[in-house]
Amino acid sequence: MDREEDELYGPGQDKEDLPAELARRETRLQRLREAKAALEKKATEGRAEELRDQAQRQSAKSEDESLPGPERKRARTRAAKARKQADALAPDKNSEEKKDSEQPELPLHRVASEVDGRPKPTAQRNFTDPESCIMVKDGAYLQAYNAQIIVDEAHQVIIAHGVSNQSPDQEYLVPMVERMLDNVAQAPQALLADSGYFSKGNVEHLQKRCVDPYVAVGREGTAASPLKEAFTAAQSVRASMREKLSKGRGKTVYSRRKVIVEPVFGQIEEARGFRRFSQRGRTKVQREWALVCLTHNLLKLFRHRLSDGPETAPPALPCMA
Repeated sequence: MDREEDELYGPGQDKEDLPAELARRETRLQRLREAKAALEKKATEGRAEELRDQAQRQSAKSEDESLPGPERKRARTRAAKARKQADALAPDKNSEEKKDSEQPELPLHRVASEVDGRPKPTAQRNFTDPESCIMVKDGAYLQAYNAQIIVDEAHQVIIAHGVSNQSPDQEYLVPMVERMLDNVAQAPQALLADSGYFSKGNVEHLQKRCVDPYVAVGREGTAASPLKEAFTAAQSVRASMREKLSKGRGKTVYSRRKVIVEPVFGQIEEARGFRRFSQRGRTKVQREWALVCLTHNLLKLFRHRLSDGPETAPPALPCMA
């Protein structure tokens, strides 16, 4: 055992000992300085991206003919100012990568930063996998990635997949739906999603793509609260969706979610024992998740052929998680 540990960890070292680069004070300080510099760079780039998003929204507002002229002019001014501030912080080096991307980009975690681009005191960076982020699952804090899938109702086949390092699900819906539409021969009739995906923009995007949305607005399994007067457009959409899912066909359709997408995660985690990624870095993790989804679909195809079932029909009622 001593000889084996010497070969694995070095002479006289145990697996609990610090790695060589952290063994001495000087190397620890150097490693911390490098991590601090990388965190500051990420915070600056994140703030620049945030400003570019603001500029894009203001530009769209400036082109809205329904708004008064002075308001549109102010929007153009704000857009130009935001772009200038973003360019001063960090050049937009990712613009070409976004154009060349084969699939819609998934949301990325941004380091919490101040207005001037400095990281906030609560900003963190992981030494083992800097691209992963702290997330909460079942009340526990994990260093993790957020894996996404869209599953068809008929055969529990994964028709779109993705993984990124942002914890909230809300911004995943639009790019995941676009990935799904790129993969299927015809658009599905409807899409089911839990409350983490709900937003006014997400509901409107599904409707624009002629997909009937069934997106929960509160905790599943609880009774719908009485409708209140809606004062804003977002509140109106939320109230309408709550009403839609609380009774009749909407309630029946949404109840199918627990037998469409949830079993797929159970099959991957419990039946096949896949509970954590083996790779580090977002690109490698994306490839690993693609392999997991591919093997899931191959198993579905294999069992379908063994059962001599009917030919696979186009997905009718996909569900995402």
